[in-house]
Amino acid sequence: MSSRLAVQHRVGAQRPTHLLTPEGSFNFDDGDIAIKLAEDLGLVLLEWQRWLVRWILAVDEDGLPACNTAIIVVPRQNGKSAILEALELFWMLVAGVPRVIHTAHEADTAAGHMDRIESLTTEPDIEIGAVKTYKSNGKERTICIDADKRKMLLQYRTRTKSTKRGASPQRVLLDECQELEPAHLAALVPAMAAQSMNADTAPQMIYAGSAPLEHSLYMHDLLERVQRLRPAKTLLAMWACSPDDDPNDVDNWYLTNPALGILISESWVRDTEYLTLAPDDFAAERLGVPKKRMHATNEQIPLTVWDSLERATSTFVPSSARIAADFGDLWYEAGVAGETPSGKYHVGTLVANTDRSTFVAGLVGACKAIGVSEVVLPKGSPGEALAPDLERAGLTVYLMPPHEQAQAFRALLDATKGDAPMLRHRGDLKIRKALEQAAVKPWGDGGQMWSRRSASGDISPLTTITMALGRLSSAPVMPAPFVVYS
Repeated sequence: MSSRLAVQHRVGAQRPTHLLTPEGSFNFDDGDIAIKLAEDLGLVLLEWQRWLVRWILAVDEDGLPACNTAIIVVPRQNGKSAILEALELFWMLVAGVPRVIHTAHEADTAAGHMDRIESLTTEPDIEIGAVKTYKSNGKERTICIDADKRKMLLQYRTRTKSTKRGASPQRVLLDECQELEPAHLAALVPAMAAQSMNADTAPQMIYAGSAPLEHSLYMHDLLERVQRLRPAKTLLAMWACSPDDDPNDVDNWYLTNPALGILISESWVRDTEYLTLAPDDFAAERLGVPKKRMHATNEQIPLTVWDSLERATSTFVPSSARIAADFGDLWYEAGVAGETPSGKYHVGTLVANTDRSTFVAGLVGACKAIGVSEVVLPKGSPGEALAPDLERAGLTVYLMPPHEQAQAFRALLDATKGDAPMLRHRGDLKIRKALEQAAVKPWGDGGQMWSRRSASGDISPLTTITMALGRLSSAPVMPAPFVVYS
């Protein structure tokens, strides 16, 4: 190691390596009240946590939040959750904010946060009004009724593409923000707009997480925009080394971990994490170095190449057809692949609908019209949930495992290449849009497949034709009762 402990009780840097704060004159009294409230309830904040709470709750001379947006990026296990807890307790018990939504990527994270709020508000040593936490599945919440009979609601949610669409929250906290996707924000942000002109309900969004990973496309983009544009009402506090900083240097450990020496043992980092984690994982998880982003745009099949494969009259021989289905952000999609009369491959969309039962009925009708009884679904992905409905409708379901999805990806890629590419399509705009938004991820030893999580939009039109093409090597299922229409 190039550096050793200088003092016996050294602690991590209490200020971030990357900082942006609003400019102006602000009142920080609410932060002081929140810190005292948390302490009275048994939550004692560290110095860096107190500093952030004061900034997030600061208000300008008009009583509006100094920060519309606060972004906290700090390596894991440093205590960012305590900041969120202190904010939520203040908004619910003191400020009287009617609706606060706490979201997390993992259900266990959201449940753990709810349990901590419950423990802090159960049998407190101070008067806080009537507070009760409810844990019914899908409706997890803490409710506070104050002396004036006002109701404050703190909801806990695991993020989905439609998290609280239609609600009008005043505060939204986005824990595990490294796992955010654009669709999560599309569901939440517009719901806050109607609050933005009123000082009493002015909305705030709080991002909290660790360094962006390969698939953290949204956070990669957000951090780049914030550091480039430096928006006036945004707080950014990020503890992070650069990729060129020496991971062996203990000084860098303390520079990027404010709770090192307090909550995190240096010996644990040295003797366990540094020795057992891969170098890039140690850099990301302990030094806050963002991992190199996975490309959100599709580079495997350039749009110019895809467009060159369009044939307005392209069709397929029904006896060769294979059909696959998937579920995207809001849409159920089905695609088809088959051999053309000239021996090439045709791909295209088949049916789509936002309503599940309507989609299943349409897909059954399309299968009967073509003369196919098997539908391919992606094993281990949201589309697999269609299996019971399709089987009840009389169709055979084939669950394509990930390794076959990777093979299908390669088959699609190969069919677009060479001097005489084998693929043909009719220029379906949904597939083209999916190609624009697609991302890939590694699979196995050198393989690749489409990444639903890392895509910048719905790629189900693309995943369905990929799986359908991948099944062309299997013998087609042609049930006798079905009639093939010419």
